[in-house]
Amino acid sequence: MKPIHLSGFNTLTFLFSALAFLPSGYSGAEQIMDSADTLVVAERSAFDRVKNGYFLDALSAEQNALQTMENRLGPTHPALVPVLTDLATIDRYLARYAEAEAALQWARALREKALGAGDPRVGETCGQLAALYDDWGKWEDAEFWGKKSLASLEKQPIGAGPGLCEALNRLGRIELNRGQAGQARALFEKSLQLQEKGGTGPAPRIETLDFLAKIDEREKRLSDAESRLRQADEIAAKSFTDHSVEVADAKERLADFYRSQGRLEKARPLYRSALKIYRGFVGTYFGYTNLAYLQKLARAYQSAGDGKSALELLEKDLKVTQDTFGPGHPQTAVALLRLGTVEKNLGEDKAAEGHFKDALTVLKSFFPEGHPLILRAEALLKP
Repeated sequence: MKPIHLSGFNTLTFLFSALAFLPSGYSGAEQIMDSADTLVVAERSAFDRVKNGYFLDALSAEQNALQTMENRLGPTHPALVPVLTDLATIDRYLARYAEAEAALQWARALREKALGAGDPRVGETCGQLAALYDDWGKWEDAEFWGKKSLASLEKQPIGAGPGLCEALNRLGRIELNRGQAGQARALFEKSLQLQEKGGTGPAPRIETLDFLAKIDEREKRLSDAESRLRQADEIAAKSFTDHSVEVADAKERLADFYRSQGRLEKARPLYRSALKIYRGFVGTYFGYTNLAYLQKLARAYQSAGDGKSALELLEKDLKVTQDTFGPGHPQTAVALLRLGTVEKNLGEDKAAEGHFKDALTVLKSFFPEGHPLILRAEALLKP
């Protein structure tokens, strides 16, 4: 899971691969069939429920899968690791950070005992811990585990594999959150160099260019920032269909840069193009599976100056988010900040203030002082 931004959480990749780790020497064909069937049901149930936003149901199904494996293999078998990882992923969706931490630390210990500290699979779990602590705003811990993950992967003869580039980008994001822009730049640049040699798809390259552009913009290297964003736009145009979300995202990021520089004549057509694409992904259904597209369309309307259309969508966004995650979840706080920002722009100051205060209360219950979202909410509450 990557850092939380006002646009929302990024989607996590689920492993759900525990069955591949069942020991070949497991005795009794009938027992194997019974165990496998129980695990298949639990894992598929968890996956389907996560996909549709039923996270508490998914959590229960994954806990059942873990209990089944522990009953069959014992609590210290390395085959538990994939299920522990899946469980931690669901916990992260639910902002159950302490529970996710416990599951991943146990998974790391099991792998380290079975495989040795230098095994890349141990490094993989270290990377998952780094991502968790990054979500949580515990950036010192995130940096520690991110460096351990990267060191493990760099020792492997895997060339420019996607795992190494992912580890570099993850640590780069963490360093940015720690305010270490120079260290972050070095990591992103190394990742980009590896990606340009091949072995990864276009999405990681676009992401890396975006982060480098952000650093360039902060450091007033505006021509470099523009060049990177234009390159990302070109990669998206060549790699994805004309009406894909990836193309729209790239255009919007470039438009944001132009608007920040007061170059509205360049920003407006890009915003219009992105808005047209996003409209094609939002129909009359508003549910969890459509939530990311709804948020993108709302932002596009806002960028295009249509605050009323953005407000209508963000009211739906808040309801779906509350129904999915609950009123006291960080995702709901982010939705409140999105909605309040549009309300404030439309002159609805009282409604906006109430939403900002509610968001700040939720955020302070999860994150330490100085977290970017807390600072954002506090800044929005200032006259």
